[in-house]
Amino acid sequence: MSDALDRARLTAISGGDATVERELIALLVDEAATLYARVRDEAASLPEYAHALKGMAGNVGAVRLEAAAKALEEAIRSDQGAIERELIAIDDALAELRRLSR
Repeated sequence: MSDALDRARLTAISGGDATVERELIALLVDEAATLYARVRDEAASLPEYAHALKGMAGNVGAVRLEAAAKALEEAIRSDQGAIERELIAIDDALAELRRLSR
């Protein structure tokens, strides 16, 4: 048995119908994979966005926004490993759900 699913919750939703369960999981995988791809793309661009925002804010003297963008930029830089680990964990969970939906 996989720890990727709360079988009791899935059974309650599906009424115990295995076909419905596979369909629900497949729908989740499709939707989540699309969203995950967007998150992955945006995560790669986030440092650039934070840096650009910091520069734009600094150019006009928006010091509070500049400081917030700088803090975001530094947080991304200092904890990039954690972000990557979480993205890998999401990818692994989706792969397991794909297997279960077959």
